[in-house]
Amino acid sequence: MDRIRQIIFSTLLSILLYAIGIVGYMGIEKWNFIDSVYMTAITLSTVGFGEIHPVSSNGRIFTVFLIFSGVGLVLYLAGVVMQFVVEGEIRAMLGRRKLDKSINKLKDHYIVCGLWTHWKNPV
Repeated sequence: MDRIRQIIFSTLLSILLYAIGIVGYMGIEKWNFIDSVYMTAITLSTVGFGEIHPVSSNGRIFTVFLIFSGVGLVLYLAGVVMQFVVEGEIRAMLGRRKLDKSINKLKDHYIVCGLWTHWKNPV
């Protein structure tokens, strides 16, 4: 379950970074909401369409911070997801869930462990 928490944490951190970008552009550059959303999107996605309005020195410093934070976060999130997949936790979780459901449905049963028989044809 630790990996799931990492994925959730990373996703929430991505949303937070996006919100910081929007609020940052609105506060530093005095842009409206839509322009701030658009600039944050093209900055965090590293598309690089260019600036929609002239950016001040403080805005450029903020943009650099946003680019490095966004790229770092995306790399971290990709690493967490890849580790999750590589370790096979998805398959293990699904298999374990199915096994738990099957066990929970059983009533009045016995589990016999280590029983091995060898049948021979009588001569």
